[in-house]
Amino acid sequence: MKLRAALAGLLVIAALSTAGAQTLPGPPLVGVALNSSASYMTPVAVNISNSGNNTVIGSATGKVIRVYRIVLVAASTVTVTVQDGSSTALTGAMTLSAGVPLTLDFSSQPWFVTSSGNAFILNLGSSVQVSGAAYYQQT
Repeated sequence: MKLRAALAGLLVIAALSTAGAQTLPGPPLVGVALNSSASYMTPVAVNISNSGNNTVIGSATGKVIRVYRIVLVAASTVTVTVQDGSSTALTGAMTLSAGVPLTLDFSSQPWFVTSSGNAFILNLGSSVQVSGAAYYQQT
């Protein structure tokens, strides 16, 4: 009898835990972990060192790049300008100090958005190693 009551209780708990479950169309919301997996943002490693324009995320015809998170660390002091394609600045020149990370953590709104068909570019003021990661969508 106790076993039957315990099993009945487990069935009720199981039913309640799935009763409110919903399946949403399309990819999960940005920043939401489902079943301990990462969101649908695409990660890309940043590993650049040339003075001038460095493509971090390549362009695709008709696609817009939205960067939701970025971490950058420079080996020595350097200025970096975030660009929409090769000539449109999205920021002014920002100074990165050696070993001090620049972290723009996840936001529900993207930190940077390129124009359709443009690459996401980091322009370095001098030849310095800059490493890190960016998390983006290209739609």
